[in-house]
Amino acid sequence: MPDNRILRGVTKPIQNGNVSVKDVVFSKKKPLFILFSFSGEHGASDFLASAKYKQERLKRKYPLAEIRIVEGFKLIDEFKKEWVKLYNELDAESIYQLWEVHYFGHGNQDCLLLDDKGVNLHFVKNDELPILPWHPNRGIFVLHSCRGAAYEDYFSKDNMESKICLAQRISNLQQTRCLGQVVYANFCALPSKYIFAMMNTPSINQVILTEEEKEAEMRYRSEPITNNVAIFMGADKSLWGYALLTGATGKKILKNKQQYENAMASLEKVIYPKYQIYYDVEILSSRNQIMPCRVFNKGVLEQEHIVELDKFNNNDLDFI
Repeated sequence: MPDNRILRGVTKPIQNGNVSVKDVVFSKKKPLFILFSFSGEHGASDFLASAKYKQERLKRKYPLAEIRIVEGFKLIDEFKKEWVKLYNELDAESIYQLWEVHYFGHGNQDCLLLDDKGVNLHFVKNDELPILPWHPNRGIFVLHSCRGAAYEDYFSKDNMESKICLAQRISNLQQTRCLGQVVYANFCALPSKYIFAMMNTPSINQVILTEEEKEAEMRYRSEPITNNVAIFMGADKSLWGYALLTGATGKKILKNKQQYENAMASLEKVIYPKYQIYYDVEILSSRNQIMPCRVFNKGVLEQEHIVELDKFNNNDLDFI
């Protein structure tokens, strides 16, 4: 019986008049995208709305793929149960191949924050999370949560040099790529910049914009009042790290800067320590621009991102 995974192709004739035929094995497995949406006490509805909007965009980009939202988990054991269920499904007989996992929920530089009252998910070996069968080239775990790649926020010289953080540990443990934010994640409502022109529109999402226009608008977050009104009116929204020096986010970044520089100077004896995250945010904050993420590949940080006003990194544009 012929192997229906084999595509036969013909190369150009060789000198003696024969042709060279090569069998190329290709996979018929369906790309699988999993979007975990935290359902705990704080922010559940907003996380789910962002996950649904990401699902819509992925469906347009990959119409033949399977794109699922996993919700309903609040505690670590509930998340682990969903993770193990996914692992068991993706056995050798599975019709799916895992491309991307996205996480919409709370987190920091060290862990995912669930509702386990002080017990958090650090992605270490003791957590007993099996290694998923990631696609060798397309596999990636995308953290939409706060500061997953901010290794500076341990306020430790060792962590600065080793670059250990949540995204690095996930990448190393799962032996795949992992993307993390370096600042606090915020919701960006779309199309927020048109809000005041559309107060008489029944639904903000009825305004006709191309998908390219929506994608372009996600690169900048509107000012808080405009953004919050748009969210209240039911606008689509993304969840990503933005360069903000205003409001609660700005205060937290300034506090981190002070803690980092004090700790590095007094404990680590670093002369003139510099919290680079703050200065990168300063560069981009005049337009509330996307704050470039970081990506680790099997535990190793990929090429550093570009921090320049009105210029963007492919990883942010591809995975936001």
